[in-house]
Amino acid sequence: MQAMPGLKPRAKTLRELAERAEFYVAPRPIALDAKARALLDEAARRRLAALSGPLAHTPWTAPDLEQSAHLFAEV
Repeated sequence: MQAMPGLKPRAKTLRELAERAEFYVAPRPIALDAKARALLDEAARRRLAALSGPLAHTPWTAPDLEQSAHLFAEV
């Protein structure tokens, strides 16, 4: 699994690793919990929609995604 290098440093136990990996196999669309729903107001939805364009043209590596997000945040 290509996600493993990103998951391993954040998990202290196999259970934590499995919980974090669940995102990759969860049925789509993923339902938002109450906290996420509260944070995802209309302004946040517009920002995410604007960010989706630059991310569509970014290689999906941690450094490249981080750089794209930082450049987007600076605007």
